[in-house]
Amino acid sequence: MKKPTIGQRFKYWFDGVMARGTGALLGVLALATAVVIAIDALVIIRLKLNVGPDGERLPAIRVIWDNVVQTLGANDVAATSGWPFRISMIVIAFVGVLVVANLIGIVSGAFDAKVAELRKGRSTVLESGHTVILGWNSKMTTIVQGLCEANASAKRGVVVILAERDKVEMEDEIRSRIPKPGRTSII
Repeated sequence: MKKPTIGQRFKYWFDGVMARGTGALLGVLALATAVVIAIDALVIIRLKLNVGPDGERLPAIRVIWDNVVQTLGANDVAATSGWPFRISMIVIAFVGVLVVANLIGIVSGAFDAKVAELRKGRSTVLESGHTVILGWNSKMTTIVQGLCEANASAKRGVVVILAERDKVEMEDEIRSRIPKPGRTSII
């Protein structure tokens, strides 16, 4: 077997991180952002572009702070002094746009995954005084409709169905045959 290349190793590592979930993705995004901010700050300091509005050199911590603020907020680049410094800040602003876009994508993906998990019926049921039905058959909607009618006089009724069937299919069938369950929640 051939020794894997650096690119293959990176792809393998990245796939492993992606599989770990949202927290790991946010960590990688934060690390990548910190690395880019540090590299840009180092370039600014090495090329002596860290000149403030009064003509004095800015300390390294101020350059790093300005890079963080520029990354997260995309402040006014035109107000800075000197074109090399402006170009450096534009690079950081571009990185900031990518960071925010990725952050939105990660958070959106996490919400989508959670909704998909909930739609599959893989959540804990914390009900009490409820009716549990085990399994699913062709008479299920008739049974559930009868329970809804029986719970009509109750303050709140709950029917929980546990079956080896797709949750969305069960919900769709129940909604089509029992459009108004009254005060009964069907889980």
